[in-house]
Amino acid sequence: MSSAGRKSIQTSTLIDLGHLTQEQVDNAEAEAALQGVDPIALLRKNNVVSDAQLHHAFARDNGWEFLDLTKLDFESIPEDITDLVPAGFARSRKVLPFARSADALKVAVTNPSDIGVANEIRGTIVGTRVDLVYAAPAEITKAVSK
Repeated sequence: MSSAGRKSIQTSTLIDLGHLTQEQVDNAEAEAALQGVDPIALLRKNNVVSDAQLHHAFARDNGWEFLDLTKLDFESIPEDITDLVPAGFARSRKVLPFARSADALKVAVTNPSDIGVANEIRGTIVGTRVDLVYAAPAEITKAVSK
């Protein structure tokens, strides 16, 4: 989940978001130390936290808004919004437009810090602000392939 320029998930964030308790973190850190593995990986492997919770924490640690696409009803996204971004571009760049206000288009992306993606989208929709939010890459791929 982490790559250049992005922070890794902090267990304190998972606690702050209410996804874990301090006791769960302490137990995972102790067990992970014995096994020589990462505590976050151990928590995920043992189904203590979900992928969505980890992505939520990842977004928070990077200062990004998070959109859990597993809870979004894709049928509720008006076609005139999804049509604003060409389907091939949406698939190749992993972007999903999902909401629009009078002056902005909200788009789920895998890296909201990627100004290039926002600029490319702006190139297809002149005069509209583009607000990028983080969503899990696998979930965006599923959504744009429908």
